[in-house]
Amino acid sequence: MPLAIDGDLQNPYAYINSKYIDRIKDIDLFSDAFLKANGSNFRIKKSEITGVEYDKRKKWGMGYYPHDGKVYVKLNDGTTREFIILGSQSSQETCNRIKN
Repeated sequence: MPLAIDGDLQNPYAYINSKYIDRIKDIDLFSDAFLKANGSNFRIKKSEITGVEYDKRKKWGMGYYPHDGKVYVKLNDGTTREFIILGSQSSQETCNRIKN
């Protein structure tokens, strides 16, 4: 797997390996089959979210990969998940959508 992405870095789909897309394209994303298709797949239930925050500071180490900050999702088990929204997408808008 290459460590750098070739192509349009503003396109969020450029970051997904086409072989992976082919493996899941016919799977219902709300099914357990989606979770079993790859150990990296996960789902967070809305009821598990206790808070969400947007941090406009860039993620250190992301280099030239375009992003406009980080989204932190706090869960009721005390953990916090950090998400970097890549490409020409708004992390602030993602945060707002999770809140609502």
